[in-house]
Amino acid sequence: MTEASLDLRPTKMESEFISMTRFLMIIGLTFHHMFQIPSSEYYPRDPIQTYSFFVPDLFNGFFHMAFMAAVPALSVISGYLFFRRRDLDFPQLLKARFFTVALPAWIWAAIWLLVGFALFKVGQKYGPFRWMNYDFDKFTGLTLLNGIVGYDQNPFALQFWFVHDLILTLLLSPVVYHLLRTTKLWALPVMFAVWLTGYVPPLFFSMNVLFFFAVGAGLAFPQVGGLQNALEKVAHWGGYAVPVFVLALVLRLFSFKFVEVSEFIRGDFYLSLLRLLGIVSFSFVLLMLAKQDGSIKKFFLKYSGYSFFIFAAHYPLIMIVGAVAVRVPGHNSSTGFFAMWLAVPLLTATLCVILAKLLERFLPAVFALLNGGRNGSAPPKQVDTVSAS
Repeated sequence: MTEASLDLRPTKMESEFISMTRFLMIIGLTFHHMFQIPSSEYYPRDPIQTYSFFVPDLFNGFFHMAFMAAVPALSVISGYLFFRRRDLDFPQLLKARFFTVALPAWIWAAIWLLVGFALFKVGQKYGPFRWMNYDFDKFTGLTLLNGIVGYDQNPFALQFWFVHDLILTLLLSPVVYHLLRTTKLWALPVMFAVWLTGYVPPLFFSMNVLFFFAVGAGLAFPQVGGLQNALEKVAHWGGYAVPVFVLALVLRLFSFKFVEVSEFIRGDFYLSLLRLLGIVSFSFVLLMLAKQDGSIKKFFLKYSGYSFFIFAAHYPLIMIVGAVAVRVPGHNSSTGFFAMWLAVPLLTATLCVILAKLLERFLPAVFALLNGGRNGSAPPKQVDTVSAS
């Protein structure tokens, strides 16, 4: 066994917590990536001064900002599963991640780029999808590279910036291991301080994935005691974090009311604090759910195997669903806006699951490729982390 990892597979509680977290965070990303409620004047990253209908726009802004914690939480899980194993064979691990992360993500990104290009061409003539432009009017090789991989701008399917940064992080995983091991984890506070500054490493879109992947890696070191040990601390302190998180989100939405500190509340440092509070708060709530056998837990575990598929398929599908939603009679009212805020992301996720189940049943090889080899309908098990992650 290497010095870096615990000689244990994830416990049943850890496996269930990870599966539930992955599913909730990706559903949260679906809400997050709706951005504005279709036809609303309110952009959810701004204070709620200008809005179309106060209550639905308030909900949208609150949940959009709350799920800023999704990428950090998913990155912690990735780091923990990558490093918690008996042997750290980096070439073998990177090869496995090529087939479970990189290849299916690039295939999905290429599919969405092709769909986007086709809809843009239709939109030029007929109008409904004219907004779907990604330099398609001056398409070059760089457009293709950016659209699929993300070179100097986000991929066309926006969610794949996370995969871009995760792939770079995985390539740096031997360096992360070496730093954590030689410094006895003291590299983490240094990385934390750098992360708080808002520094972005070369080739990365942000430092969120790299830093929180390293946090997950640190949890796998023997002296930390694993995820379950960290969750026990969350169980003790997390109840205090939840109301603080809610208050911090409300302050961000109404920052215009506090002129003296509004710039700070809207700044990057405050956003970093929101992400930290979000991780602890969501972890606390999910831990409470994981300790029970309620219907929410069963639902999350039942569909957690489709998390990657939902992640890969939800954007720009949600934009297409939103474009249809504004044609539904009654949408332009407070009730209609609230219905769209709730229904557009949920319908998008539902369509993703329906497509996944159809492929899983009738074209299992295609489903396996697009889902990174993960079994969508199988419940989470205490399996080797190469296949679990």
